[in-house]
Formats: sequence, C-alpha cells, structure tokens
Amino acid sequence: MLYSRNLYLSVVLLCVTYLELALGVGYDYTFELEDNAKTCFSEIYDESQEIIFEYKVIRGGKLDVDAKVISPNGKILYKQRQKQFDTFELEPQNGEFKFCFSNEFSTISHKVIFFSIRPKNVKSLSGQLGLKVPTVKSASETSMDNINEYMTAVVDFQRIYRLKEAIGRHLGENLGQRVMWWSVFQTIIIVSTGFGQVLILKFLFTEKRRSSKQNEQ
Repeated sequence: MLYSRNLYLSVVLLCVTYLELALGVGYDYTFELEDNAKTCFSEIYDESQEIIFEYKVIRGGKLDVDAKVISPNGKILYKQRQKQFDTFELEPQNGEFKFCFSNEFSTISHKVIFFSIRPKNVKSLSGQLGLKVPTVKSASETSMDNINEYMTAVVDFQRIYRLKEAIGRHLGENLGQRVMWWSVFQTIIIVSTGFGQVLILKFLFTEKRRSSKQNEQ
C-alpha cells in the first residue's frame, strides 16, 4: 500500500515537472531573422549550472548566421561569424545572459533559425521542483528519476528529428520548385521548337509553289 502511494506521488511529481519543463526549464525557439537585421534573446539564471546553447539555420541564403553569447558583465563568451550550426557549453553565474543573432551581412535573404538553451545535466525530480533531494531514495523515487532521464533523452532525440525533418522539407520544397521551373522552361523550348519547325516547313513549301508558277508562265 505504501509503495503504491509513493508511486502515485512520483507520477504526479513527474507530470508537474514536465509541465514546468514545457513552461520554461528548457527552451526551443524557431524564429525568422530578416536581412540586415539583428536580434537578441535574454535569460536570467539564479544558480550556477552548465548550459548547452545550440543553434542551426534551417533555411535562407547560404544557411549561415552570426551568433554570440554575452555574459551579465558584458563579456563576450562566444562569437562566431557566418556559421551554419554550432553548440556551445557555458557555466553561467547569477545574472542575465544574452544570446544574439545577426544577419547584417546579408541584404536580400531572410533566415529561419532554430536554437535551444537547456541544462547539460538532468536534475532529479526533487531538484527540478526546488525540493530537498533525499539522501536515500526509495525504489519508486529511483525509478521515476530514471524515467525522467530517459524521457529527457527522448525529448532531445525528438527535437533533433524535428529539426532534420524541417530542413529536409525545406530542401524538398526548393528542389520541387526548381524542377517545376525547369520543366516550364523545357516546355517553352519544345513548343517554340515545334512552332519554329512548322514555320520553316511552311516557308519552304511556299517558296517551291511560287517557283513552279513562275516557270509555267
């Protein structure tokens, strides 16, 4: 009976934890960055923990963007120019960090960019909810922590697959559009060639008839 009650409480705790995860523990963003534009996202950390900052350009131009990470004291921790994708690990202190993207080097192409900010190590359920982590865990708590780690890994894999699917769909759409315009161009050439052949044959037969009439006269 006690084990069933602990298991029920652990399930409730897991659901609450993933509700909080959806509300802001980990962040996944996809946004459009216009040409010759710059934008920054900020995040405030109240405790020191290792954070993974990851980004990738999904579509637009040569799939490149300028990116940098600025610490609360204004120091640039990370800066890269015209990168297609990258991953950066940082251990922030208390304060507001800025994650900036720039497309100022491009004057005609918009960019669609995906980036995520998430903790490197998965905390226990008690730690994620701000509760005291027990020194000795029960069997149900240990099981739920393991499930939490596995589900976090599943979420990461799903994010990667969604990203690849978005990139593949964009490439497929571009390829389909190029094939369509190439087909239109080929159709115009074929129709023009056929029309030109008809005109040439008509001109040749008209000249022959005129020549025969002149000879008869």
